[in-house]
Amino acid sequence: MWTTDQEERATNYNLKALNVIFNGIDLQEFRTIFKYNTTHEAWTTLETAHETSVKKSKLQISLRFFMKMTIIKEAKDINTVMIDALNRSLQTFKMNLEEVRRDRLKSKKNTTLQVASSIATAEETSTENLLKQLALLIKNFNEKFKKLSRKNKGDDGGRGINRNKGKVGMNEENSKDKRKVIQRREC
Repeated sequence: MWTTDQEERATNYNLKALNVIFNGIDLQEFRTIFKYNTTHEAWTTLETAHETSVKKSKLQISLRFFMKMTIIKEAKDINTVMIDALNRSLQTFKMNLEEVRRDRLKSKKNTTLQVASSIATAEETSTENLLKQLALLIKNFNEKFKKLSRKNKGDDGGRGINRNKGKVGMNEENSKDKRKVIQRREC
């Protein structure tokens, strides 16, 4: 039997856990679990809802890993290979896989910043990788900034296009003066 102090503590922990779960999900998932009063009920509902997607992603990861292990086994005698050499081989495979992912994202001309895909893992925290990631972030930021500034400035690209051409009440001299004011140069 619980005392009032223990029951109050358990209720407090349950509410904190529910708050963490509610803050970590999107609106659609929230609508499915908001009716539950305990963390356990909400968590089991989320587990069953995402069970198939987790299984699929685990299968994809394990298939890629086993493919690489098969290649290593065929190329080298696994009994004579040092653990360090095997580990280096797996790390290069991982880096090549990340390069392929980045190339796919670039080929699709993804407009979002690709910072999330280029976050360094614990193994890749060398300064060279950090500098590359920072350069990619700056490049993407500059591209987005230029696009936004072009939209805000009328998207004439600094060519000084006369937008008043063909409008009634505009004489030729007045439009030339306006064209001089509108014309700008990009650096």
